Amino acid sequence: FQEAVSGIRSVEFISIPKSAFNDQNVSIQGYKKFLLENRFESLMDVRDNGEQISVLLAPDSKHECYLIIVDEGSEVIVFEMKGHINPAHFTSGKITASSL
Repeated sequence: FQEAVSGIRSVEFISIPKSAFNDQNVSIQGYKKFLLENRFESLMDVRDNGEQISVLLAPDSKHECYLIIVDEGSEVIVFEMKGHINPAHFTSGKITASSL
């Protein structure tokens, strides 16, 4: 795992109450659609124990920007990671959920 994410330069996150989305008349799907229309591409969407997890990537000339959006029901947590993740380590089976 450490080798796969050794190129990560920064990690930031924010927790957004679902009520904030409702107050702005924005849905989670609408937020993701906006990101996809503005330089991000979808890497994967996973449903786990009732949570929806989306991973998006915005490649950049200096570094890549990954957004991980976790819809937990009452809140949405957005992680922003800048740097490089080596996807070969994840797809090769070297990293599993139990090793995280």
